Amino acid sequence: MNTAELARRSASLGLSLSEDQLGQFQRYIDLLVVHNTRANLVAVAESDEIRRRHILDSLTLVVAIEPNRISQSKLLDVGTGAGLPGLPLAIAFPDCQVTLLEATGKKVAFLQTVQQELGLANVTVVGGRSESAARDPELRDAFDIVVARALARMATLAELTLPFCRVGGEVVAYKGREIEPELLAASGAIEATGGGETRVVEIDDAAVGKGSGARLVTIPKIGTTPDRYPRREGIPNKRPL
Repeated sequence: MNTAELARRSASLGLSLSEDQLGQFQRYIDLLVVHNTRANLVAVAESDEIRRRHILDSLTLVVAIEPNRISQSKLLDVGTGAGLPGLPLAIAFPDCQVTLLEATGKKVAFLQTVQQELGLANVTVVGGRSESAARDPELRDAFDIVVARALARMATLAELTLPFCRVGGEVVAYKGREIEPELLAASGAIEATGGGETRVVEIDDAAVGKGSGARLVTIPKIGTTPDRYPRREGIPNKRPL
């Protein structure tokens, strides 16, 4: 997928990317390729695949949440890694205030480099684990939208993301085809941490590529997360609720 194809596929999602935004995406890709060998950022560091598998996939958030709402939101990307999906969303929605949360030092340094090189004034990079960061009063209950991609299974993901979301906001998990068993196992964790009834959103293959199997799972925040969640570091993954 080249730049022109990225623009066309983005348009099929309802996004009109300017030449400046497409240039920012290319600069991001260039930095990702250069830094990948040092920080192990993505499994496949080839420009066309990055556009298809990472950038376009990140932008599918618009299928679950209206673009105008994204633009007006404070958004947190938990366990962002190479900045996915947070950085593509920050580029596509310059009015959206995006916070990137990442625990690995080399990846944090990369995210800071991208933020500075691209001049993304709407991006804040925070280093740390979600279990600890969720205790920060400036981050807890602070975000309209919380996103997570390739973070954890749903029960663990709920405990690591819902504490950051304000009541009335929404968590969106980027998932694949086989999500129903995860959702069934996670129902207790979602309820315990303040989440409501989940919704599974199918992504049209015509937009992101045939056979992608991409799906988004949305969790509305309907109640305050009890103070005891998330539990201490490592426990949500080792012993899911």
